[in-house]
Amino acid sequence: MIIKAPLKFVAVVMLGSLTFGSISSLNASAAALTTKTMKKSEIPIMEQLRLDEKQKRSIQASRTKRTIAIKKVLTNDQGTKFDRLRGKQKLPAIIGQLNLDTKQKTAVMAAIEQAQKEIKDILNTTQRKQLEDYLAKNKQTAE
Repeated sequence: MIIKAPLKFVAVVMLGSLTFGSISSLNASAAALTTKTMKKSEIPIMEQLRLDEKQKRSIQASRTKRTIAIKKVLTNDQGTKFDRLRGKQKLPAIIGQLNLDTKQKTAVMAAIEQAQKEIKDILNTTQRKQLEDYLAKNKQTAE
């Protein structure tokens, strides 16, 4: 099933779907070795940004706020489906499956845009540029 959504909606949700992987201390050296052997384009963007711990915590707090704001506008059935799909699919795919009405879409977009703004404000100039380049590149390949 192909879900059609306005390009702006897809682009906005794309940043909101970026995930932050955590690596246990036992796997840290293995992950570092794997990261060294991967092409830069294969390394998740959040690893490429080399966030410090304070940035990671701030971004996670922003994402948590975003999730709470999204869940507030969902019906019980939509909220259950949202919870079931989280961790299994990226945010754009989940949002596309919730059959949101216009009012809900507007509220979800606002929550995502607010989180994006907060995340961009957390990044330094170099990181912000890297993220913008990444998003621009992925937008081109997605079209």
